[in-house]
Amino acid sequence: MPMKKILFTIASVMVLLFTGCGKTGHKVIQDLDLFPFERDNMYGYANMKGEIVIAPMELVYAGFFRDGLALAVINVNIKKATLDGSDSVEYPVRRFGYLNAKGQWAIEPRYAEATDFYNGFAWVVEEGGCPQLINTKGKVQTESDADAVSVYIDGIASCNKCVVKDKSIIAEAQFIDIKGNKLFENIEGARYYLKDYSEKLMPFRMDDKYGYVDNTGAIKINPQFGEVYPFFDGVAVVESGDKYGVIDKNGKYVINPQFDAMVPDMGMFMVLMGDQWGWVDKKGTYVINPQFSNAKPFGEANLAPVKMGDSWGYIDKKGTIKINPQFDYAQSFCGKYALVRVDDLWGTIDKKGAYVANPQFDIDSYQLDEYLFGELPLHVEVKSQAPNINVVNDYIDWDGLKGKFPKNYEELAVMQGIERYDRAQRVMFDSTRFNYMLNNQSIGGGYIVALCAMGNNEKEMNYDAALPINTINYVIVGTGSSEAIVDKVKLPKGAKKQKDNGTSTEYKWEKYTVTVGYTPAPYNYVYVSIFDGNAELQYSEENTEEYLQQECDVP
Repeated sequence: MPMKKILFTIASVMVLLFTGCGKTGHKVIQDLDLFPFERDNMYGYANMKGEIVIAPMELVYAGFFRDGLALAVINVNIKKATLDGSDSVEYPVRRFGYLNAKGQWAIEPRYAEATDFYNGFAWVVEEGGCPQLINTKGKVQTESDADAVSVYIDGIASCNKCVVKDKSIIAEAQFIDIKGNKLFENIEGARYYLKDYSEKLMPFRMDDKYGYVDNTGAIKINPQFGEVYPFFDGVAVVESGDKYGVIDKNGKYVINPQFDAMVPDMGMFMVLMGDQWGWVDKKGTYVINPQFSNAKPFGEANLAPVKMGDSWGYIDKKGTIKINPQFDYAQSFCGKYALVRVDDLWGTIDKKGAYVANPQFDIDSYQLDEYLFGELPLHVEVKSQAPNINVVNDYIDWDGLKGKFPKNYEELAVMQGIERYDRAQRVMFDSTRFNYMLNNQSIGGGYIVALCAMGNNEKEMNYDAALPINTINYVIVGTGSSEAIVDKVKLPKGAKKQKDNGTSTEYKWEKYTVTVGYTPAPYNYVYVSIFDGNAELQYSEENTEEYLQQECDVP
């Protein structure tokens, strides 16, 4: 949802779901145990007393600990064959893993993608693989054939998944349970607001207005607001008429819209009036009058960081200054200590404002804000690197092909639901062979299912001659694990194996020859060919020049 660009730090703006350390949606210990810091292009971890617990090590990224594990990334060198297969080259890639509090790899860094742990689970993707849900022991709980999938919030995750509908492959936003079963399809915009799912209610959009649905997709609060935010303790901040107020779970106002911004803060609300921040109680009555140019929540502490002039200090719940403004930036207290920044280095203070650890640590301010106040971890979604073979199997209509080979490109396009048949594209395998492709939908991992019509023409430049076509190809491009995908292609009923050619297998299916094969690395694509010796696909002279001049990147 859109957020006003106000004089409020990113951390404070994103506090909407969480209201301070120890009372968050992820399992963070109230006392911030360890934080990552960078030193000499390496990453280590220190505690709030400034003691280095994990010595700096060679990492390219180090995250905060969640569920006892920290997402970390290393660079490794791998070898890959050149395009012509004559040599191999070595180049660096990133690999994701998880550290324990001793700085040891609890889960080895072998993943091409990974999320932070959240509520006991994380998604990981191996090179060329599909998303796998693992627990904190690294054990796989389930796999997903979705293109992309997010972390779970209260047992619900969002995913973007290709499905076959009306003879076309479409991307469908879904919500799934912990076993990967679909709970409901996307209501407009709801997938993007799963991060705001709280207390069994989630925002959604309809006709540029926002309301709330429950965990079955049923509308519980009709769309009527300009902006909506997560529920917390039975109430949620909403915007109407450029002003913010608070509603209950029936959609009724408990605080009428009257503020320029609002943020929940443990039984109170931070409010913005003009360009000044203050606090109100649950009824909207001022507790601390607006007077600060910036602020962060009290959370579970009795002190809150506020900005006065160019510096940050701390006030109590009566608005009295308890720690004089002296810091360039300040965070809310987490237990006994708070992180503060002077110049570009971070240290920690106690509740009297005395340094516990002098400013000495280089900490990513954005990552720190997101950890303390963010709705979700930084790494919340992974994308598949394997095609969704299930949707490919659903897409290939064997019965629809039987005896119904198209006679021209127009029929070919209609058969596949492609409106612009004139976008057929050429790939030249050699001087006498062409591939005419109608590029279709993208499927798992961003790969392509392309319907191809193949044929031979001895006179390459003779565009007036009819090009006989008797094979239709379905090509799954860039699978990564192409050999494994071949074994999962669903064959037509009655197909009998004829011969195995190593990288391809031929089957006899009535009058057709069906070939399922793959090209090994580095090309990595799978194809399904249906050959009919009696079929002949003609192209008309009209648009012939356009057909043959277009290029396609698919080999």
